[in-house]
Amino acid sequence: MIKKSREAIVAQNDGIKPGKDIIQTKNTTLSVKQSGLAGKLERRLQDPWEKAAGGDIQESIEMLKAKDVTLAANGQDVAVIVSLTTNSALQNVETLLKNKGATVVRAGKDTIKIAVPIANLDDIASMPEVRHVRAVHPPKPKNTTKTQGISLTRANAWHSAGRTGQNVKVAIVDMGFAHLSTLKAQDEIPAGAIEVNYTATSMTDGFSSHGSACAETVYDMAPGAQQYLIKIDDPTDLITVKDYCIANGIKIISCSLGWDNLNFHDGIAYANPYTTVADHPITAVDLAQANDILWCAAAGNEQTQHTLIDWRDGGPAPDSTLDWNSSYSSYNRLELNNSFTIPAG
Repeated sequence: MIKKSREAIVAQNDGIKPGKDIIQTKNTTLSVKQSGLAGKLERRLQDPWEKAAGGDIQESIEMLKAKDVTLAANGQDVAVIVSLTTNSALQNVETLLKNKGATVVRAGKDTIKIAVPIANLDDIASMPEVRHVRAVHPPKPKNTTKTQGISLTRANAWHSAGRTGQNVKVAIVDMGFAHLSTLKAQDEIPAGAIEVNYTATSMTDGFSSHGSACAETVYDMAPGAQQYLIKIDDPTDLITVKDYCIANGIKIISCSLGWDNLNFHDGIAYANPYTTVADHPITAVDLAQANDILWCAAAGNEQTQHTLIDWRDGGPAPDSTLDWNSSYSSYNRLELNNSFTIPAG
């Protein structure tokens, strides 16, 4: 592979001779913006890409790990979400991505999830069919328990009456199914559970057994149901999950996951840095419901950790605006914890 620096890529895109017309000054940053690379590639990915393009693959991998960016199963490629421009032909884009060294993990209405060599990120971002490239945005698992409460819920009475969930298909959607083979062998999860993976990692990769615990609970409550274990790691995956469930006649979805700050928790889908309205989790749930699917989502786990306030910036004149530091990521957070203090007045 030819070693490429960010300046060389910019020069290539702008038709400038690298090293002659690009100087290591502030003009270099301006040229990056003019090329469209900075605006199309998430900030967390830019520095690791530059390292990889320069030949230092291992350093770029360590940088991605430090930024909590998900790597593919091979430990070398990076898993990213490619947002498409309006009216891009999905099949054509998939072919173009594969030609640039990407592996397509799943394709959706507005996005494609791929695993791609880090040094090739610029090739992906510079495609005219691509609007933006970002790292996947994993959900937060909501607290679960292995105490099934069969007697407390009186599910045992239904079992005694022969109602065990037979002829019912249930999807358990989660980010972690660790120890799955062992749990199937121990009959904690049905051996016939169907596994579906929409991530760039293996079905049982990682240490999280949250999804496995959810599947155990469903198995105890409805031992006769056909389970579908669906692994995801991004909010845009839920549209694909919805389509899969409709196509396979699945009428119940258990999804004990959530993402912070994708909306105002008012049941309305808003465009945000991670999703459009069309591929928002709320849209996925609404469309599933419209197709007679019962979507069961966890709620209330973090009720004491959220608030909605009107921002009043106390910054100095003339603009009285809040200036974020965008050097680390393409988005910013305002977080308060137990050690914060608010001065009087």
